[in-house]
Amino acid sequence: MALKVLYAMESSGGSLDDVFLIVADEEGVSGAQRDFAEALCREVVAHRKELDAWIERVLEHWRIERVSRIDHLLLCIALAEYFYFPDIPPKVSIDEAVELARTYSTAQSPAFVNGVLDAIMIQGKGLANELRLGV
Repeated sequence: MALKVLYAMESSGGSLDDVFLIVADEEGVSGAQRDFAEALCREVVAHRKELDAWIERVLEHWRIERVSRIDHLLLCIALAEYFYFPDIPPKVSIDEAVELARTYSTAQSPAFVNGVLDAIMIQGKGLANELRLGV
């Protein structure tokens, strides 16, 4: 659901609150799943510059503007889970992003998303631990 919310928000220019309510109602999502999706979307929006900086750090011969909107959002969502939701195993975040890329993006996207996330998580392991500890 987070992907749909963030994509709709970027496409429409609407606010997170407004778009989230519309998508959550359309999807029929409630309870803990809705709460998590909202928290995840808020983390992506709040930390977008930091998440983009991590993505740019590992892109070779690419500018972030060249990354498709879907792939970019999938990377941001997975990284937000990694950095700000320490209870989610990194493998789960990567696998979910790759599966969503397979469903919603191009044939090359799963490998691209996997490679970028692997590189960031390897480089960011030390920083992630600092962020999780609040250092």
